[in-house]
Amino acid sequence: MAPRWAYCRHHVIGGSHYAYTEALSDARGEHNFPTKYSALCLMEPAPNGLWRETVLADTETGCFRDVDVSFDGKRLLYSYKGSARGDDFHLYEMDLETRAVKQLTFGEGFADYEACYLPSGQIIFNSTRCVQIVDCAHADVSNLFRCEADGSRITRLTYDQVHDNFPTLTWDDRILYTRWEYNDRSQIYMQPLFGMSLD
Repeated sequence: MAPRWAYCRHHVIGGSHYAYTEALSDARGEHNFPTKYSALCLMEPAPNGLWRETVLADTETGCFRDVDVSFDGKRLLYSYKGSARGDDFHLYEMDLETRAVKQLTFGEGFADYEACYLPSGQIIFNSTRCVQIVDCAHADVSNLFRCEADGSRITRLTYDQVHDNFPTLTWDDRILYTRWEYNDRSQIYMQPLFGMSLD
């Protein structure tokens, strides 16, 4: 079977600093939300040898980000926020065959993003549910959390002073992620790589 790619299209989300979370609706510091067009897309080969893009969902006021594909290739997991000052980013899942969408996480004032599927059927994701700000500014901290496939039983996995980011499943069933470190390094650029086992 020819490869297919799922991805999100959006304007730059980043801010002036590593891992800032300005796009939250209650952002206490900078508020940098990409308010222009955003889309959840699928790319697949076309009969003429080129590539065909299918827009699965799009918005003029919100933002799609952080798409992940289920192990069977039938579902997409992603983060979505409907507007700059509306509810925050939460996790959603789309059935690729029917295009039915189900919201998995809820909670105004919390942002859930950077999610990926785990072999157990659970989901690991980044979230501001730890309700902290960084030591030197009014930027919301994000740590790693886990939930069941339906979004229930949200459990905090890390207890770090500042941001954890980009949880990624490896081929040998470990989770790799980055952590913002203040010690012995620039606070803005390269950050250390950490790993955890699935248990």
